[in-house]
Amino acid sequence: MKKNIVRLFFLMMILSACFAKPTTKEPSWFGPGNTLYTVFPRNDFMAFRGEGNTEEAAKADGLSKIASNISATISDRRATETRTMESVTSTGEVNVTEDTTTSAATSVESKVDLIGLEYSEVYLDKKAKRYYCVVYIDIQNAMRRMKPQIEDAKTVFYSSYDKALAETDDILSCAYYKSAAIAGSKFLEKLSDAYAINPDIEMNYRSDREKIMAIPSVIQQKTQNSTMKMTVSGDYGNIISTAISDIFNQMGFTVDRNSGVYNLNVKISDNGVQQNSDDYSAYAIFPSVVINLVNKDGRTVYSYELKSQKTVSITSFEEARRRGYPKVANEIKAGMPKDFSAKVGL
Repeated sequence: MKKNIVRLFFLMMILSACFAKPTTKEPSWFGPGNTLYTVFPRNDFMAFRGEGNTEEAAKADGLSKIASNISATISDRRATETRTMESVTSTGEVNVTEDTTTSAATSVESKVDLIGLEYSEVYLDKKAKRYYCVVYIDIQNAMRRMKPQIEDAKTVFYSSYDKALAETDDILSCAYYKSAAIAGSKFLEKLSDAYAINPDIEMNYRSDREKIMAIPSVIQQKTQNSTMKMTVSGDYGNIISTAISDIFNQMGFTVDRNSGVYNLNVKISDNGVQQNSDDYSAYAIFPSVVINLVNKDGRTVYSYELKSQKTVSITSFEEARRRGYPKVANEIKAGMPKDFSAKVGL
């Protein structure tokens, strides 16, 4: 936090390099009690009075106070939002935190120009040998500057959210909801920035915020409803099919051999070759796996193919399978989750 305030201070100093010398006439905002808020009403301004042994120290103190106030408000609000939006992948919820967890202190630093910090004339109390300065934000001006970015973020959110509502397939709908959650969290970040300046802005976007905060539970419910009936051909000891089932279970889906909303078709082939010589016979397999996830309308939602390296046995094809299929299962565990995420968006 201190590091960011120092950076803010130097930026302020550059912008105010040609400020006039401090006044020695006591300003109206300096008196006892609530005189500061008489000059800078709370409904119109966010204002803090800084003081120090030098002009620069007074400005830095005021800047520190206003930055701390904004940072604390943003941090508290974002902490609540990210706790709701964070994912536990085993429950099928969506992970959106990678792009949305924001350091409030850094946020304040990056938003100085957007918020529009202003500074009063510095007052020098000669008797006390202390300098004083008010750092303030004109709330109406700040909202005027911030609203276009809020509206832009809102538009991006609804571009995915509306697609999620329109999509009839639950899994593909979840993919759009994930995109909406990521965009929505950025939208909430913009709202949090504005809320720190003017809490009244919440009323204008309450329904939007409620939709965003509900997305993880919507995804979880749709994922749980997307049961899969697995049909397998060519496996050995259920080694590969178990690996595939485990992957989908970890994503929050339920895989069953008897029933399901989706058909999960798995075809496993040995592509075996027997090599004979006068001294011995060798049994080589070149395993391949084809996976197709098909919805009730016959639409292929996801497909995956793997061609593995050969495994050789001098005993039998069964021995080659026993040795080779666990390798194939591990390859699928390593590659399929990333492939599913890339293709489907979950």
